[in-house]
Amino acid sequence: MAKNSKTEAQQGGYNDFTLVEKFNLGYRNREDITTLPPGVMVRDSQNVLTNTFQRVGIRKGFTLDGQANDDLAPIANDGPAMGVFDWETSGGIERNMRAGFLTSAGNDGKLQFRNVLDDGTVEWTDLLTDLTSVDFNFITFWDTSSLKTMLLMVNGTSNIYAWSGATIEIVSGANPTGIIALVAQPGEDTPGRVSGGKDFTAGDLVNISGGGNDAQITVTSVHGSGQIDSAAVNVGGAGFNNGDQFVISNGSFDSALGTVVSNSGGAVTAFSIQNPGEDFTVDTGFVCTATSGGGTGLTIDVTGITGGGIRTWAFALDSQHGTGYTANTKYTITGGTGTLAYIYVYSVDSGTILKSGTETWAQSGFLFATGVGTTRTVIINGTTYTYDSGNFLGNTTTLYGVTPDPSGLSAGDVVVQGVVTIPNTGASDGLPVAFHNDLIGTLNGHVFIGSLTSSFIYVSETNSYTTWTGNAGALVLNAPPKAFINQEEQLYISSGQNEWFLVNLDLVFNTVFINEFQIHRLNTAAQQSAQSQAWTTKIANQIAFLSFEPVMEAFGPVQNILGVPQMVDLSYSIVNDMNAYDFTGGSAAYFRKMLYMAVPREGLVLIYNMTDPANPYWEAPQVMPISRFSIIEGELYGHSSQVSETYKLFTGTNDNGHAIAANVTFSFNNYGTRTETKGYNNFYVEGYILPNTPLNLNVQYDIDGCATFTSFTIDGDDTQIVCIPKDDGSLGKASLGKHPLGEGLTTIEDTGKPKFRVIKTFPTNYFYEDQISFSSTGTDLGWEIVAFGPQLLDGGNLNNSITQ
Repeated sequence: MAKNSKTEAQQGGYNDFTLVEKFNLGYRNREDITTLPPGVMVRDSQNVLTNTFQRVGIRKGFTLDGQANDDLAPIANDGPAMGVFDWETSGGIERNMRAGFLTSAGNDGKLQFRNVLDDGTVEWTDLLTDLTSVDFNFITFWDTSSLKTMLLMVNGTSNIYAWSGATIEIVSGANPTGIIALVAQPGEDTPGRVSGGKDFTAGDLVNISGGGNDAQITVTSVHGSGQIDSAAVNVGGAGFNNGDQFVISNGSFDSALGTVVSNSGGAVTAFSIQNPGEDFTVDTGFVCTATSGGGTGLTIDVTGITGGGIRTWAFALDSQHGTGYTANTKYTITGGTGTLAYIYVYSVDSGTILKSGTETWAQSGFLFATGVGTTRTVIINGTTYTYDSGNFLGNTTTLYGVTPDPSGLSAGDVVVQGVVTIPNTGASDGLPVAFHNDLIGTLNGHVFIGSLTSSFIYVSETNSYTTWTGNAGALVLNAPPKAFINQEEQLYISSGQNEWFLVNLDLVFNTVFINEFQIHRLNTAAQQSAQSQAWTTKIANQIAFLSFEPVMEAFGPVQNILGVPQMVDLSYSIVNDMNAYDFTGGSAAYFRKMLYMAVPREGLVLIYNMTDPANPYWEAPQVMPISRFSIIEGELYGHSSQVSETYKLFTGTNDNGHAIAANVTFSFNNYGTRTETKGYNNFYVEGYILPNTPLNLNVQYDIDGCATFTSFTIDGDDTQIVCIPKDDGSLGKASLGKHPLGEGLTTIEDTGKPKFRVIKTFPTNYFYEDQISFSSTGTDLGWEIVAFGPQLLDGGNLNNSITQ
């Protein structure tokens, strides 16, 4: 047989070991496993990972995030949509969405978001319930009306759902009645109802008298040019009664208003000024026109003018809106520095909720009069409450007009902004009423809506998701779309089983400048469309997707239409696995230089390791019941493919309390020659191991019908081979400068496990090639392999057994 060159150890009388180390070739399932280089992981490997130290070992586990749920209803269905989404609100708050819980009943689906309570408890909170479809797709969109980032959602129904993502805790709820909601400004209502009065100063805090509890408003501005201060009867006229009101002409801003105080045979003898008007001068003969009663012919002389009539008023932040008022009623203003002011109450509310903190409801992200839709709701303890969406645009810490009665709410209750539902109306500015909104995308302020059963894609007006006319229109593909995904200033659309399209916007002149859509078909072959939206993701500046071939493909951005991107096969080295798997209901996600593929029908997660740009490779398959991924607080999470649960991945040492069955099986090794026999009776293993771990070393000599097996156990508590940490790191035995607190002195910091070295001895076996594997099954185990290999013996002329 071929001889290895002698090392210094051999020359000194020792036979060195032939070691396999630096496990940076990953997992493959393409070639004959007897032709691969040593150290390549092959089929039967599972639940092990490599790391940047080029070691391989058992993976970490996963732990439950939020509530447990035993119902057989996964997060997202087996359908093609995503069902999960991670985004950030206008206020910079991270929101994580999941949809699931749909059982055979067919109408019990839920959309939830992740909520972390003050004590750190995680709750997945219901946002929509009683759903018949949980196949949601999502985008974020800047709403120019509400000036908020809105989450837009579709789930195959004929609706678009919009959510601001707002949540806060409350202080209390109450159910007073007659709370002033809307009041008129001077000049807004019929003469006689509203009066600005006189001698007020901007900033005056005045009361609205007459309710059960005086409400307060702030004078925000006054007008002070030529207001009537004093006047006398010029011609008393005829037909007037006491209390009749009249308008005094020739003023501006708001005609001055007077009320008859006394009369003599219908001729006015005295009057009062309710609204002093503006731009009057001291003069005679101002004509007065009755607004109540039947008097005529009255004129007055203006004998003095002044300023300070109220021009505008408003409820101040957290001001008193009062109780016991009545809609469509005039009330007197008291207080401040002026007099003779009246206010008109348009509408009143009942029910209030006081939020915690100093931010207003609007500042906390809640929706008010501007923005999409008209109905505003909040959800508290599973109950939906409506509220007055005027509410002074939410510029208070009290929410008004809350129904039903919120008085039973308690301090600390969490209030969640309700979802706004925008149905397809079929009207001239709406989507077709029966169109199934399956896919949603965005580009340059436009929203794209697609259906999995239609070749039409509808495009909204600029900066709108409710209007579908004007610059909006429809794109027509050759087949229904499968996925939308943005890259730079372009939108890519995958359709049918074969095609990819590029959509961009050009600014063209057609009477006016408008956005015009340009759509281009990319050069693709048969079966190169994305299987679904969930199987489409981004890797930095590339788009990655699972095609119908099935191949995990990637391509880069299009610089111009002539520079067509090249499809790159990422799954080349695991083609046999790819051809065998059922990818229904799966998804892909990119996180920290890794591409993750959830294959729920197989119960597997596949990982493409790109931490070394020059040497990307696949890890061994991970046995995990995952259908979708989320990135939550900078960590990777998985949503179950079996029950409606979510897990933090690659943490802890068990799978939510269950054992991990780990196996790393390497390619066959012929030690430099395929044609000659060799043997050994000593086998070296080096690595790291926890004290509670039994690690199995398995050796298979030759393959298939010629195979023989040998196995050994490496015990993590064997002090002969493992550097078991001693309890000598206490403060009384070592200085802080020498030993880390809470760690054994022989524990390697980057593994958290003691180092071991062992040589297993056994009767000599002769062979042509051998296959080494390591395995363990249990909870809370830990091990990594640094190097392994035998001390080879000369096989002599044992080739006689195959020589004919």
